[in-house]
Amino acid sequence: MGIPKAPNDRERCLTVVRDEAARVLGLESLDSGDDDTDLFSLGLMSLTAVELVSSLRHKLGVPVGVRTLFDAPTVSALAALVEASGKPI
Repeated sequence: MGIPKAPNDRERCLTVVRDEAARVLGLESLDSGDDDTDLFSLGLMSLTAVELVSSLRHKLGVPVGVRTLFDAPTVSALAALVEASGKPI
C-alpha cells in the first residue's frame, strides 16, 4: 500500500504505528524512545483514536479497533498486537 517493507514485519509495524500516531497527534515525529509511552499521555483522545485505528487498518490491512488502543496504548504494544494478528502487512 505504498509503504516500503522494512527488514522485518516487527520493524515495519513499529514504523507505521509510530508515524501514524505522530501524524494524528499533530507531532512532527515520534522516535523509538517514545515506543513505550502511553499515547493518551501524548494527547490521544477519542476522536484521534478513531482516526489512528482507521489509518492503521488502511495502511497495514489488519483489523484494529479503538478498544485495541485502550488494551495496548503504546506504540510497541500496538505494533506487537498488529504483528501477532498473523495478517499480511
